[in-house]
Amino acid sequence: MHPLLPPARSTRPARVVFALALAFAACVAATPLAAQPLTVHLSDVDFTGLPTVKLKICAERGGALLRGLDADNLTLTDNGVRRPLTVRCPDPTRINSVVMVLDNSGSMLGVMPKLIEAAGRLVDSLGATDECAIVTFGRFITVRQDFTTDKTQLKTVLAALVAEGGTPLYDASLLGLDILSARPGNRHAVIITDGEDNMSVNTAAAVVARAQANTIKIHSIAFGITEPYLSVMRGFATGTGGLFFSVVRPSELTNVYERIAAEITERCCVVEYQANCTDSLRTLDVIVRVGADSARTVESFVTPSRPPAAVLAVTVPSSLAPFESGLATVTLSPAPVQTLALNLRFTVEFDEKLVKIEPLLPFTLGTVAENQIVTMTQIAPGRVAFGMSNIIPAAATQLLVGFPIQGLPADTSRAVEFRIVDAVLDGCPVVLTTSPDTVDVCQCLRPFAVGFPAAPSHSSDGNVEVPLLVPPGMLDPRTRALLRVDIALPADAALLDVLPGDVFPEGTVLSSRPDTRTLRLFTDGTVLPARADGVLASLRLAVTQQISATALHIDLLRARLWQQCCPSDTTIAAGGIFIDGYCEKLLQRRGDAPTMRIAPHPVTRDNGGTLHVYVPERFAGAACELSVTDMNGKLVRSLPSRVFPQGETLLALDADGMPAGRYMVLLRARDTAAGLSFLVAR
Repeated sequence: MHPLLPPARSTRPARVVFALALAFAACVAATPLAAQPLTVHLSDVDFTGLPTVKLKICAERGGALLRGLDADNLTLTDNGVRRPLTVRCPDPTRINSVVMVLDNSGSMLGVMPKLIEAAGRLVDSLGATDECAIVTFGRFITVRQDFTTDKTQLKTVLAALVAEGGTPLYDASLLGLDILSARPGNRHAVIITDGEDNMSVNTAAAVVARAQANTIKIHSIAFGITEPYLSVMRGFATGTGGLFFSVVRPSELTNVYERIAAEITERCCVVEYQANCTDSLRTLDVIVRVGADSARTVESFVTPSRPPAAVLAVTVPSSLAPFESGLATVTLSPAPVQTLALNLRFTVEFDEKLVKIEPLLPFTLGTVAENQIVTMTQIAPGRVAFGMSNIIPAAATQLLVGFPIQGLPADTSRAVEFRIVDAVLDGCPVVLTTSPDTVDVCQCLRPFAVGFPAAPSHSSDGNVEVPLLVPPGMLDPRTRALLRVDIALPADAALLDVLPGDVFPEGTVLSSRPDTRTLRLFTDGTVLPARADGVLASLRLAVTQQISATALHIDLLRARLWQQCCPSDTTIAAGGIFIDGYCEKLLQRRGDAPTMRIAPHPVTRDNGGTLHVYVPERFAGAACELSVTDMNGKLVRSLPSRVFPQGETLLALDADGMPAGRYMVLLRARDTAAGLSFLVAR
């Protein structure tokens, strides 16, 4: 062929290429799996529990996952440092034997449909040779289904469950472990309950011991449980190497059972190691060796790092009147890292004779722990323990949790300190400093007496109206009061009605009849008097017989009046001195500076609140400035300078557009300032 001429075209080469391709494919198909290249990849890399890092290492050959690996096959370096590994690789020769121990007590009635659906997901995830049994406990402890690989039968049994009876949790758990202990393969028990054990003869410790003796992992689910049973369920899992979940909504169960199923049927190697907390850019170099073959992957991650120092602080209202409630808060500064799970335990101490936490329920709206469980347990008088387990911060805020406190009647005038002790923050090392706060419980048990007019008025129907008079000097209209008065009614008259007076606002003085001859007058909690003196209430009496010269005998059996001995909120002015235990000296401080209070509290963004500003005589006519800031001092609201009259002025506090959280309202007048913290709720 001439070298300058193009080659002759033919259709034969195409057929040759096709034939060669078929030959190559046949050659590849005939290649043994062991001769195909080994590959490795990482999945589910989890840094939320630093310094513990969790991940999965999956080795493949020819697209098929390799099983039967162990720690000797794996090497991992983190930023060039080789780390000792805790490794759990699936054994291809072992099946999974699972027992589900399900609470079907009466309290599970509303949860049962979602529980049946969620447990069915776990059944669906099991392999063809995996086996499962079902034990329920409520009115009776019953093996509803012995071990079987028939998924249809298992789901039929689940669908027939109904809620009834009590909660023999420990006895039912032991039965499930006993029937599981004789089964082959990897043994798993999945236990769920929504309440405390009230029927068992066995103990929680016996359950854990039995599982450990038979190499059984317990995966426990606590549905809406508080301490101490939350710790019991957590101990089931941690003591046996299983998973623990605390849930509050039925809709969470599906995800929980799917996560447990993934743990049971996992085909990759699950690996844990301890990392350096200070690194933020982390490169993982993983090598898998199988015989003479090896595979390697190198991947980099930006991981969260916790600050080396933090402050755990409690904040309480500046003052409390008897039976007055307020919201206390606990903050962590700087704000917790949102990509790190928070495991925190601490105890709050206070003087239980002067204040109490009531009710024993945490407030989580707008906090780090929003929609997650925070446990509160009274471990001793004046000692309440808080627990936050695997909390994923819901917002970039320093506010961890709130809790209600209430003042108790006491003839005292001192500040009650709230202290944080025994604080433990799991994970990366942190120097944790605690900061206390005080609430002024300045209350005086004052002498109180009511007078009666010399000549009560008579109505046209012959009935008598007797006003109960509060003489001057008995009340201070500038501080909230709590009143209890017992009156012995006359034997020769019948009580028809109790009419309101003018000393307290209408509707705030209530009455009751402890017995037929005694009338009790009392305020509905602490109330700000409307006047310093006047009529407490009027008794409308029907005289049962004609009386000429005989007087009606109305005796004052007991009269107790509590009033605050100090301003309703702490002032920022310098030079204020508290003298412990002397109400009369504290009374000298009252009126020195403007004070404020907010009602109702917490403030809502929809309805706002009312700011009560009390200005004493020496500040009347002075220009005052009001502003609202967040807890970092950033201005949120400001009002023009204005002049307040002496006494109390009510101002509308608009919270529209303000995010939920804690704020400070400041009042400045001349050389004095008063501050009041308040909470905006959603």
